[in-house]
Amino acid sequence: MVLPPRLSKTFRTHLVLALFLTCSLVTQVIANVKSVQTYKHVSDLLSQGVTSSILVWETFVGDSKQLEYAVHGGKYLTDEEHYPIYVCRAIIDGIYTSGHTEKRQQRTLCLVSMHSEVKSHHAFDILINKGQGAKLIWMSWTKFTPYIPTGAVSCGGQLTEAFFVARHKTKLYQETNGAVQHGPDYNLGWLDPHNRLGKIVVSEGNSEKEYEDGEILVEIEPVRYELREIKIDKWRTDIKVNQTYLGSAVLSNTDDLPRLVETVISFTYDKVQIWGVHDGVARGLPTKVYEVGQPVNEIRWGLKDSDKVVDVKTVSTTLKPGTALNVTLKGNYTTLDAPYKATLVAYYADNDDSISRKISANVQKYYMQDIKFEFSPVYWLENGTLLPTTTTTTTTTTTEPTTTSTREPEPVVPPLIHVADSARSSNDGGHNDASVAESKKNPNDIEDMQAGNALNGDASPVTNTGGDSLKLTNVEQNPANLAKDSANSRQQQSLVTLLGCSLMTSLIFFLTSVTSLN
Repeated sequence: MVLPPRLSKTFRTHLVLALFLTCSLVTQVIANVKSVQTYKHVSDLLSQGVTSSILVWETFVGDSKQLEYAVHGGKYLTDEEHYPIYVCRAIIDGIYTSGHTEKRQQRTLCLVSMHSEVKSHHAFDILINKGQGAKLIWMSWTKFTPYIPTGAVSCGGQLTEAFFVARHKTKLYQETNGAVQHGPDYNLGWLDPHNRLGKIVVSEGNSEKEYEDGEILVEIEPVRYELREIKIDKWRTDIKVNQTYLGSAVLSNTDDLPRLVETVISFTYDKVQIWGVHDGVARGLPTKVYEVGQPVNEIRWGLKDSDKVVDVKTVSTTLKPGTALNVTLKGNYTTLDAPYKATLVAYYADNDDSISRKISANVQKYYMQDIKFEFSPVYWLENGTLLPTTTTTTTTTTTEPTTTSTREPEPVVPPLIHVADSARSSNDGGHNDASVAESKKNPNDIEDMQAGNALNGDASPVTNTGGDSLKLTNVEQNPANLAKDSANSRQQQSLVTLLGCSLMTSLIFFLTSVTSLN
């Protein structure tokens, strides 16, 4: 189908516009998430910024699901509703400034202050604690605090010029002319550590306030994890097994006496395990994995943990002089890929109580199992031929006395009716009388007949492939054949008698007629 030129051009324009919008949306999604810098105090003369592995700044797009893991800064109380307020930030004159969210006409805005002016921003970032994996505390601060605590969350920018997220407590109830007014329990703002001894700047209503005390948001990252109560989804587990050759050896006895021969086979393989990743779980932290029925494994979370396993297997057997056998060691190198659910326990540097939570991830394992030996038959070293009886293990044989009784063999009477004889009788067109006559002979005559056949080179054509059932079938067929032959004989005799009577009657009638004429 060929489009008209104008329609084709319009279609191309719309297609290019759609691709441009798609690329813009993808670019926006990628640019939405920004890293968070935290402060690390090394000494009075040295400090540095550390990128948080759990906290991120995420551009707010108006979706309420974004607030699921947003960092709480306090709560807002009104006559109609109570709702939490979250830590947010906006850019003012190229500087990131932190504040708190506020609802206005069912819309979420970010309220920040700068240069003695409070503004509500529609474009802002929300501080996200991915998976609630970071331990956050609001640490008290005054202008007499000697240094900024390690883990203080920066608003953004260069650490030497950055502000830090802070807040100041307010009075929940303020009486004005007998009326009770409501508002936030905390006013959020930022800490400026570069102004003399430092100050906390927050927005109260429509004005900016400065305080010499308050609280600073501090992140305490975990130092190690433990993975417990692991439940692998067996229905969605994918297991692949590859039989692997591990090594071989030859057990041989070159001595003059039987002796025990043994050898060892060493082999190596890569044991790999990856327990997946999860939001809010810092990569690279040491993690102990507790599986039922397995030793405790120590891994680095989110990283590929690979070990080179070296193992040795011993095999031994007792061989006769001048014999040998081949031994091959094989195993199944197994790949496991399965989803699982578990409890992740996080331990923190402040040595406070640990925090546990449920997680879901995917585990991958590569390991060796079902390691076993395979033995060849025992053979002679001289010519490589196999022994009549072979064994690869040492056994103890106990011989008990046995009583043997002998008896004279009884002659076996051959079948009376042979299959080949019956076939010849059918083809000859009714020599059943001869068969019956042969069947009536005594056993001595039968033996003489068989001996005569043997001397004449006439082997018996009967092959007993069916066992006794074949003999039984032949014996059961003889009475029927005899009865049939007897019936045929009687019928022939009756016909002869009837014919004779008819002839005699005709002859008498003829003679009577002649006599009457004379």
